[in-house]
Amino acid sequence: MGDINVLEGQYVTAFAGRRDSYQVPLALCESSRLASFVTSYYYKKEDSALNYRLESVLPTSLTARRSSGIPDSLVRSLWRTELYEQLGRRLGCASHMYWKRIGLAISKEAARIATRHRANLLLYEPYASYAFKAEYPHHAPKKVLFHFHPHPLLEREIYALDRIRHPISGDWLVNDAGGLLQPSESEHVWKYADKIICASSFCKRSLVHVGVDERRISVIPYGVDCSNDIPINPSKSGFHAVFVGSGIQRKGLHTLLAAWRAAKLPRTSKLTIIARTIDPLMEEIASTTPNVQLSRGVSCNDLVSTYRAADLLVVPSLVEGFGQVYLEALSQGCPILGTPNTAVPDLGSEVDGVFCVPASDVHSLAEMLQRLAGELAGNLQIRERASLNAKRFSWTRFRAGIVDALS
Repeated sequence: MGDINVLEGQYVTAFAGRRDSYQVPLALCESSRLASFVTSYYYKKEDSALNYRLESVLPTSLTARRSSGIPDSLVRSLWRTELYEQLGRRLGCASHMYWKRIGLAISKEAARIATRHRANLLLYEPYASYAFKAEYPHHAPKKVLFHFHPHPLLEREIYALDRIRHPISGDWLVNDAGGLLQPSESEHVWKYADKIICASSFCKRSLVHVGVDERRISVIPYGVDCSNDIPINPSKSGFHAVFVGSGIQRKGLHTLLAAWRAAKLPRTSKLTIIARTIDPLMEEIASTTPNVQLSRGVSCNDLVSTYRAADLLVVPSLVEGFGQVYLEALSQGCPILGTPNTAVPDLGSEVDGVFCVPASDVHSLAEMLQRLAGELAGNLQIRERASLNAKRFSWTRFRAGIVDALS
């Protein structure tokens, strides 16, 4: 035991990629609670030779895979897991197959470091199963679970209901959900957690649905970066709504297109769909729906301009762990319309520019679109309230919430 470094009160946290812009390890670091951050590829300046070699095979910017607030010395980068993912994508493998391997590798490393340092564990759900169940001979770590996606059992039930309401949606289910809907042992990892953190009340509701005591769960909404001065440029040519996200069943685009067809909207109304990927059948429906424009993706600057010009962001998701686009739109003064199966109920009320309709309900969505077409077009006051509302959800607030949940 001579090489064991006791770090009481500190945590090992772990996840692949740059999830949540590294806000959780940053929160731990700022409060002197970070023992180690285990991740996939992480850009360390000392690894310049490795960075150069990988730059030709990794599709994302390597320099984005870091946080200036986290010392490199506290990061354990399992860069081989990044190669698993990229190779799996290029070979066309089912995503749940290589993600299972990545999750296990990261979880094992988190357990190893926690054992060595006698540290606690704050792990994102896909990377928690092995580490939470492992034996720790010299200490009993506190186990905190970050459950960022709704529990699959409730998700499966929601998809089943959507197939009843919209039989054609069954054609999208396999392409959209993939392995997420396949039963796995990670569904039960919450049983080993001392505490659970969720970013939305919907995530919490999905866990209570499977038997978790709600007193064990803390809801800490994500944050957003807000500008101090936001130009208010609402559309002057009629009602302009925008959808931002993947064109798949989970995002509720099929519901939106059906509602857009059914709603009695002003003739100059326009729906812009911004989706880098879209299901072919969904794209066919969009192409035959009046006053709908499809964009395959825009730059960050163009997306900001779109939010500032649109009267409404509408993303009627069936299942969403949070839905960062809602906060992003609000931060630019754009009112939002979503469903209870997202973070929308956590973000405010109608007076704040936050509107909600039941998921998968075409009639309710069409009625709400009709109403908002009359209320939002050119409405400067609600845009100002939406922007002010977004300022309540800072990343500083989120990080403080993470630290408070550990006490």
